[in-house]
Amino acid sequence: TMAKVAGTLGVAAAFVASGACGYTLNKLNERNIETAGATVIISFDDIKSRRLSKQVQPLRDELIVELRTLATNFNVDINTLNVAIVPSQQRFHAASAGSSILPHAQQYLVLPETLLLNYTLSRRRYSDPFDEALVIEPYDVATVMEPNDRYTLAHEMAHLQANHHIFRQAATLAFVSAGITLGPLAERLARIPKRLASGLSIAGLIPAFLCSQAFSRMQERQADAMAADHGYCDGGILFWQHQPDPYQGLPLWLRSHPPAAERLELLLQHARLAKQP
Repeated sequence: TMAKVAGTLGVAAAFVASGACGYTLNKLNERNIETAGATVIISFDDIKSRRLSKQVQPLRDELIVELRTLATNFNVDINTLNVAIVPSQQRFHAASAGSSILPHAQQYLVLPETLLLNYTLSRRRYSDPFDEALVIEPYDVATVMEPNDRYTLAHEMAHLQANHHIFRQAATLAFVSAGITLGPLAERLARIPKRLASGLSIAGLIPAFLCSQAFSRMQERQADAMAADHGYCDGGILFWQHQPDPYQGLPLWLRSHPPAAERLELLLQHARLAKQP
């Protein structure tokens, strides 16, 4: 039975990786975002269409230029990007989901309502905020969004550019499949009792979980480095200098994200290297 479960998970991993489930992935992502309380999920195409036809849409011009600039900098296809608005929560700055490598799959940038509320004070107006000639630099301080907040969006755009989410899902399925197969393999090769083999399969989920967390931490470090490489290093330093560690006291091997101090040091090291001749 456990072998069948492992085989099913393996097939599922291949199914995800094959790109045969773009529509399904969209539905799962949107359901998860809605579970988080999303009040709006709107495609950037719809935002553009409504804005240019002077219909009501949730984003102010300056925020549109911010997001379009970020998407361009990170080579994220704006035509497959959706913006989701969720209720503001303590220590929540932004999130992302989706894939650009699966057919028909969409990508999602999740923003807190407070970010949109901040833009009610924005005085910047554009005849066409989708004009590619309009850009906002990573270090621009004459805007509603400050560099430290801009870094958090750059970090999420890095996840989208690298397709981290689909790779993390596939890796997790692979780790779980490998863990579950420990029991059947031991039963067949070492001829251990079936009951013991079943327990071994369940125990195999522990290293699978730890491998999944380690994989997630690796992707977080990569997204930080990508954001720094694209010019958002100073904003990241400001962010992590004032951001409490959300996993304070939790051992590294249980974390899905690296410690705040480690992330700050990575960005400081990047800044030091950038200043060297």
